[in-house]
Amino acid sequence: MRKLAFACLVVTLVVTIGCGNQNEYLSKGKEWVKSDKRGRIARAVAQFELAVQKEPDNAEAHYLLGYYDENATIDKRAEQMVLAYKHDKRKYLDVLIEEALRDRDENVRKSAAKALQDIHKQMDSMIKPLVKTLKSKDSRDREDAALVLSKLHNHRVVIDRVTEKDVIKHDRMETRFNAVRILGNIGDSRAIDHLMERITALKTEDEEGEEQEVRRAAVVSLRKIAKRNIDINGDSFGVQVEPVSEGVRISSGVTENTTLQKDEIITHVIDNKYITSLDVYRYLYSDALQNSEEITFGLPKIVSVTVDSLEELGIKEEELKVSNDGKGIVIGKMTVDSRARKRGIEKGETVSHINNHPVSSLEEYKRLVREKVSQAQEIRFRIANDDKYRLISVSIPEDSDDLGMRIKELDTGAVGIVVTEVEPRSPAVEAGIRKGQIITYIINRRKINSVEEYNQFIKEGLADGETTISVTNKEAVNKLIDVLRNKGLLVRFDAAQALGEIKDKAAVDSLIEMLEEEANPIEIKI
Repeated sequence: MRKLAFACLVVTLVVTIGCGNQNEYLSKGKEWVKSDKRGRIARAVAQFELAVQKEPDNAEAHYLLGYYDENATIDKRAEQMVLAYKHDKRKYLDVLIEEALRDRDENVRKSAAKALQDIHKQMDSMIKPLVKTLKSKDSRDREDAALVLSKLHNHRVVIDRVTEKDVIKHDRMETRFNAVRILGNIGDSRAIDHLMERITALKTEDEEGEEQEVRRAAVVSLRKIAKRNIDINGDSFGVQVEPVSEGVRISSGVTENTTLQKDEIITHVIDNKYITSLDVYRYLYSDALQNSEEITFGLPKIVSVTVDSLEELGIKEEELKVSNDGKGIVIGKMTVDSRARKRGIEKGETVSHINNHPVSSLEEYKRLVREKVSQAQEIRFRIANDDKYRLISVSIPEDSDDLGMRIKELDTGAVGIVVTEVEPRSPAVEAGIRKGQIITYIINRRKINSVEEYNQFIKEGLADGETTISVTNKEAVNKLIDVLRNKGLLVRFDAAQALGEIKDKAAVDSLIEMLEEEANPIEIKI
C-alpha cells in the first residue's frame, strides 16, 4: 500500500512539475484563438509574443505568432515561421508546405511562401516536397507550390526537376499547366525547348496531345523569357558586353545564380530615381519622355491619425528602433486598441517621415509625434517599405508633354513632390493621380545606345545598391515567330499578342507579314 501511495505521489509531482514548465502564455494564446470574444486574435497575438519572449526556442509559439499576427508585415510573419522551422525542422517544413500554403488567408499563404524561400536560401532543399505538392489533387496546393518553386534561389535545379517527364508530361493537365508557368516565371532560356514541345505536342501512341490551356500558358512563358526585367546588384553582376544595334549583347561573364545567358541582349537600364528637387524631377521627366510612351511614379503609403494621447495612438515607444539604413524608425509593438493600427499602420513597417519631416532618430520621431498629439493635430506617417509603394503609370500624350498636373516641392525639403492641382479629364487624373498626393520617385527607363552608355547607366544604378536591366532573348523571340507562322496551331494568335508586347524588330516585321497575309487579322497592340 505504501508503495502504491508513493507511486501516486511521484506521478502527481511529475504532472505538477510538467504543468509548471509549460509556457502559460502559449496556452492562453491558443485559448483566445478558440474563443468567440471580440478582439480574440489580437489578444492571442499578445500572448504569443510573451510566449516567444519567455521561450525563444519554442517552435510552436513562433509559428502561431507568424500565423495570427495580422498587423505584422509579410516579412515579419515569415521571419517567425522561419524560426519555427529552425527549432523544429521536421515538423514545420511539412506544416509550411502542406498546411500554411493552402490556408484560406492570402497573407498567411504569402508569409509561408516567403518563409520557404528564406529557408531555401539557408541551403535546406525543399524542391522535392514542393514538386510532390505540385502533383497534388488540390488546385490551391499546386498553385502555391508553383509560386514558391518559381522563386527559389537554386532555379536551375528547379528547371531540371520540373522538366522531367513525371512533371511536365504529368497525366494531370493542371500539373503540366503549372509546370510551364514555373518555367516562364523563372525566365531561364534553358526552358525554351521544353515549352515549344508543349506548344506543338500532337497526339501520339504515348501522349494524347496537349490541352489548349497548357499551350497558351507555354506561349505566355515564352514571352516572359523573350523579354524580361532582371534585378541586379554589385555582388551578382559582372558580365562583359559588346555593342549591337538594339543595345549590348552579353559576350561572357554569366554566373550560375542568374537567368542571364550568353548572347542575350540588354536593351534598357531601369532605376527608381528619387525626386530630391524640382530640377531633378524635370530632368527625370524629360528623360522619360525620350525613352517611353508613359511615365511611372512611385507614391508612398501615408497613414493619417488624429489622437488626444500617446496611449490612444497605441505605438509603444520602447519598442521602436532605427532602421538598418538609418533612414527611418521601425514600428515594434502596438497596443490591442491602437488607433494607429486601426488606421493602417502595421508592425514592422518603417516610418520615414512624419508630416513630411524626415525622422532618422528616435528623439526626432518622439518630438514630432508628441508635438502633434499635444496640439490634437493630424499625424501623417509616411511608410518607407518598398512593398508599400503604389505605382501609377501615366500615358504621355502624342501631341503634348503636359500630363495635366501641377506640382511643388515639399515645404520641409523632404524627398518628393506634392501635387497641387490636377486638370479634369487629363492623363494624370485618368491614371488616378489626385491633388495632395506625394510622388517620391520616377521609374527611369533608359535605352542603351553604346557600351559606354551601358557602363555609365549600370554604375549610376548600382551606386544606389541595385538596378534593373531589360533583357531580350532572340531564341525565344524566334520560337514565338515560328508559332505565329504555324497555321496548324490555334495559339498562333496568342503568339501574335506576345510578339506585339515584346516590340522587337524581328517580332514587328513578322507581325506585319502576318497582317498582310491574313484575311481577318487579329488586332495587335505594338
